[in-house]
Amino acid sequence: MKSNTTAKLLRDAGFRATPGKIALLELLENEDKPLTVAEIQKKLKRKQDTVTLYRSLEALTEKGVLTRSELGHGHAHYELSVGKKHHHHLVCTSCERVEDFSDPSLETALMKAAKSAKSFKSINSHSLELFGLCARCS
Repeated sequence: MKSNTTAKLLRDAGFRATPGKIALLELLENEDKPLTVAEIQKKLKRKQDTVTLYRSLEALTEKGVLTRSELGHGHAHYELSVGKKHHHHLVCTSCERVEDFSDPSLETALMKAAKSAKSFKSINSHSLELFGLCARCS
């Protein structure tokens, strides 16, 4: 994503297009897996205060710009959701490798399950993480 596109995305979501937020989104766009806050801080060329970074991540997640995932590591992971196809994660319990996957038949089954719920009118979002061993670790 170019800075102009990133700035427009931020403004459209109701945020000021600050250099810190632009750098954050551009970093996450170029990653092939969700990142922890510590990984984000380490990789950001433009250093940000930890509290400011947490606030930005949570605000961007609330507006649907980012997706927050719990991958069984005891802390949150973040990835860009805008412009990316909906997916789920396979997580290796040995080396912590994360791989994206999507399956249209799984999505159909999840929506069918949600519709059959007696106490819910609608489902706004969902996530699924599968845990096991990658080919290298098994």
